[in-house]
Amino acid sequence: MHRIPRMVLAFLLVAPLALAGCGGGAAEKTAVRTEKTITPQQLLEGQWQGQMVLDQEAEKQLRPAQVAKLKSMTMGMEFQPEGKLILAGVKDDGEPYESVAAWEVVEAKDDQITIKTIEASGKATDAVLMFESDDSFLMPLKTEVANLGAMRFERLK
Repeated sequence: MHRIPRMVLAFLLVAPLALAGCGGGAAEKTAVRTEKTITPQQLLEGQWQGQMVLDQEAEKQLRPAQVAKLKSMTMGMEFQPEGKLILAGVKDDGEPYESVAAWEVVEAKDDQITIKTIEASGKATDAVLMFESDDSFLMPLKTEVANLGAMRFERLK
């Protein structure tokens, strides 16, 4: 049972893409724009903060401690111009980390953008970002053994 949280953490640390909260605020979300007045790159640029949102079925299969640990996972991403990506978070042992990668848009269709990240080691990873608004997107987290849910990201700047 410890395998799933480790796989999620490894995914978040190694595949430089996962990134607030589960809501509760009364603030209204703005709809994704219907007129494409900016490029997908411009839409992504800026600082984002993400938090894990678990799939209900996956949550039922985990122990309460695992659910709590997964729900407490957060990650910061900063998409910078010229394709630089800065990731920040906290490792499983409680130590903070920051890593730098490159990013590029692979495909943009409607409210979904697929990006590729390239780590310093050269490892490339694709990620699908599903925009709820210009300031919020979900990044699904699926492993070979489970659909865990998604990271929900909110724009900070």
